[in-house]
Amino acid sequence: MAIRGSVYDLTAYLPEHPSRPDLIQPWCGTDATQAYNTKSKGRPHSSYADELLAKYRIGAVELAIP
Repeated sequence: MAIRGSVYDLTAYLPEHPSRPDLIQPWCGTDATQAYNTKSKGRPHSSYADELLAKYRIGAVELAIP
């Protein structure tokens, strides 16, 4: 999934996530920035979550310019 312009492979993390994996899976393969920033409930993730997320970064989103 993409978050804030970076791409993450969270496959290994899904079983460890505090909430059910089925809450995260619909965002796989998409830009999940808004969902990550609000946890879909208007609350941001913690700074610890940001640190943890960095471990799963695999690349960056490249925008195609016509």
